[in-house]
Amino acid sequence: KKIICLLLILSITLLFVKAQLPLQCGKYIINEAAEQRAQLFAKQKNSPLIVNNMIRVYFYIVANDDGTMPAATPAQIENEFRQIVDDYASDNLCFANMGFRYINSTNINFNINCDNPASYNALNPWLVPNCITIFFQRALGANGGGSYGGNAYSIPNTFCSVATGNINSGRTTSHEVGHCLG
Repeated sequence: KKIICLLLILSITLLFVKAQLPLQCGKYIINEAAEQRAQLFAKQKNSPLIVNNMIRVYFYIVANDDGTMPAATPAQIENEFRQIVDDYASDNLCFANMGFRYINSTNINFNINCDNPASYNALNPWLVPNCITIFFQRALGANGGGSYGGNAYSIPNTFCSVATGNINSGRTTSHEVGHCLG
């Protein structure tokens, strides 16, 4: 009941908080099936994501194949993590930063089509078990067009992406984490 209550509070809070985003969130159509999945997720007694209101997050900085054009810096990750902690503190949710790594992949950095599972399945090998995995990439969007500021790919989910232009410019990462939480 505690988790359902927290998710309800989180949902209500997100409805009333309007983040100033340079780019829009991915296309989401909330339907009954998604709501049922979120409720089922919340009812799991041994969810790997939530333990005593502690949610683990792991970050990836994506760069090109040769290591150039990283999408973020370690300092930006620390700022984004602090923003997540601050944004969810009133909901009695705590976050643990489990670390970060670099991924050298021009394809992931620029060509993820947020609307095409075959494209974003390229992120699957990098998912960290028992964590919300957050990818910082140069460009996100339909056909890799760079039109999205962030994307959680599904609601609820265990991974999301944030585009370079939306790092440290509002609450995009917190917003996408909210989608992951349902």
